[in-house]
Amino acid sequence: MLTRKNIYHYILYVIFALIFFCGIGLYSVSLNPVSSDNGALLPMLIRYAIVFVAAALVVLIVKFVVPHIPEKYILEKLPVFPKSIETIIVILVPVMMIFLRILVITSKIGEDINNIYYNYALNISNDLNDTTFLSYAYASICRLLCKISATPYPIYAFNALLQVGVAEFSYFALKKSLRIRYGLLVFLLIAFLPFSINATMTMSPDALIAFLFAGYIYFLFTVNDLNTNGKITENYHLLIFAGLGLLSGFIAMCDILGISLFVVTVTSLIMVYDREAYLIFQKRGIQILIYVISFLAFLFAFLYFVPNNGFDHLTNVFNYIFSFVPNGLSLTFNSPMETRYEGIVIFIFSAVAIFAFIRNEADRGLFAVIVLDFAAVLTFVKFNTSEYAYLVNYFYVIFAAIGFFDAPGFLGEPEQVIIKRPVYARNGNIRETSNSHKISKIETVKTVPVRPSRPAPRTIPGR
Repeated sequence: MLTRKNIYHYILYVIFALIFFCGIGLYSVSLNPVSSDNGALLPMLIRYAIVFVAAALVVLIVKFVVPHIPEKYILEKLPVFPKSIETIIVILVPVMMIFLRILVITSKIGEDINNIYYNYALNISNDLNDTTFLSYAYASICRLLCKISATPYPIYAFNALLQVGVAEFSYFALKKSLRIRYGLLVFLLIAFLPFSINATMTMSPDALIAFLFAGYIYFLFTVNDLNTNGKITENYHLLIFAGLGLLSGFIAMCDILGISLFVVTVTSLIMVYDREAYLIFQKRGIQILIYVISFLAFLFAFLYFVPNNGFDHLTNVFNYIFSFVPNGLSLTFNSPMETRYEGIVIFIFSAVAIFAFIRNEADRGLFAVIVLDFAAVLTFVKFNTSEYAYLVNYFYVIFAAIGFFDAPGFLGEPEQVIIKRPVYARNGNIRETSNSHKISKIETVKTVPVRPSRPAPRTIPGR
C-alpha cells in the first residue's frame, strides 16, 4: 500500500532495520554453523559485505550507468498484458506449481518421517508441544487427511494447495494495491523459488497461517480500493469493516501474530484512506471504530466458543490474555531463507527497498514491515507463538519485490506523494472535479523517468 512517510514509518523501519541486520547473521549461521574454532565468522562477514555492497552497486549502476546506455537498449515502458494473457498466467502458473511439487514429493517416497504433526495424525502421539489454536487446527486437518490414506502424501497435497492460495492472493492483492508488476513478480517467486517448493514437505502450520495472512491482505486491499474510489455509499457497506474485524479476529484467535493484522488494518484505514466525506459512514474515524469494535467482539466470541487444547469458555479467554505475558527471552527469531542460498538475493533487494525508503517520501512496504516486526519481536521475547518460517519468507519476498521495482526510481528525483481529496455530492457519491477526473487515491506527483529526457531540437525562426 502506498503511503506518505511520517514518524510512525521511521519507528517501524528502524526496528525492521535492526531485525534485518541481525537476520543476515542468523542466515549466515544457518549456512555455516558456529563452531569452537570460530570458522563461521568469516563467511558471516562476507555475506554482510555481499548484501550491502551489492545493494549499493545496484543503486549506483541505476543512477550513474543506466543514463549512459544507448536509448535503443532501454525499455522505456513495461509491456501491458492483455486480459487473456493475464488469465492464462493466473491459471497456468498454479498448474506448474502443483506439477513441480508432485515431482518433488514423488522423489521422497519411502523416506522415514518423524514429525509431531504426522504422529498426531496417525494417533501415535497427542503431544504437540504447542498450545496455539492454529497448531491444533493444522494437526486435526492432518489427522482427517490421514483417514484418506495413512501416508504423508495427502498432507503434502494440502500444503501445495495452501501455497497456490498464497500465490494467487498475493498476485491480486498487490495488483490492486500497487501495480500488476509487483503482484506478478511475487506470484512467480512464491511459485518457483526452491524454498517454497521444499516447504511443501514441511508438516507445519506456517503454510496455513501464511494462507490466512495472504487472504486477509487481499481482503484489506480490496476494501482500501473501494474506499478510495468512493464506492462505500450505502449504510450496509459498513458490514465490510465488520467483516475485516471478523476475519482478523479469527486469525488473531488462531495465533497471537494475528494482532499484527489489527495494526496493519488500522494503519491502512488511517493513512491510505484520507478524504472529506459527506456521509457519516464514509468518515475514516467511524470506519476505524466499527472495525476495532468488531475485531474485539469477534476475538472474544471465538475465544469463548471455540475450544482449544481441552479448554473452553472463559478459561480460554484468560489463557489467551496471559499468552501476551512473555516466557523469557529466546534471543533468536526466524531469519528468512534459512539454509537457502537464494536468500542472499532476497536480502540484497530488501536492502535496496530500505535505501529507497530513506530516499523517497512515498513508501510501499509498510504492511510487510509491520508483520515482520511483530513476528521477530514475538519470537524473540518468547511469546506463545507458532512456526513462522514460511510466513517470514513470504513477506520478505514481497519486500524484496518492492525493492526490485524501486531500484529504477534512483534515476530521477525522490518520489513524492500527495493525497487528493474528491468532492462528494450530498448523497455521498463521488462527484467529478472540474477537469472531469475522479481523484480518489494517493497518486504519485512526480513520475520517475526511465532515463533523462533529451533536449528538444532547436528551431530557426522564420522556417
